[in-house]
Amino acid sequence: MAEEAAPRLSIILGQENRNSLPPFPFIVVTPLMSERLATNERRYHADGTETILQETRISFQVDFYGEGVLRRMTRFSTLFRDEIGCQWFVRDGCDIHPLYAEDRRQLPFVSDSQQWVDRWTISASLQLDQKIKINTGSATTVGDVGIVCVDRSA
Repeated sequence: MAEEAAPRLSIILGQENRNSLPPFPFIVVTPLMSERLATNERRYHADGTETILQETRISFQVDFYGEGVLRRMTRFSTLFRDEIGCQWFVRDGCDIHPLYAEDRRQLPFVSDSQQWVDRWTISASLQLDQKIKINTGSATTVGDVGIVCVDRSA
């Protein structure tokens, strides 16, 4: 017996104006908070540049809507809390590190046709190391140096 193809799953950003909801099932990701974790770190480079690093915790809510979303949410929470989630971001070249995901919650949702829809939500946090590279003024050579007497009594 052939397996049915999984329905296309849209993932959209929450709190966007003038956008209708996609067909079920879908996921909505809503940023909740951005919190600085430490004082800036500076790294100086031989080429006259400097990298300023800001470690930030980003918290977001992920809402899963439609039939079968509990299974999808279970996969998300399991993999996000696992080494696989960490490796996925590294492999993708991102300086992002999953921190934790809270327990799953079922919340009511009524569609525009006044029907109850399966909705599960989870809050998760990750660490994003934001880097800014700037040029810095620095001397690469020293010109003629002379000695100047500043003691006038001598």
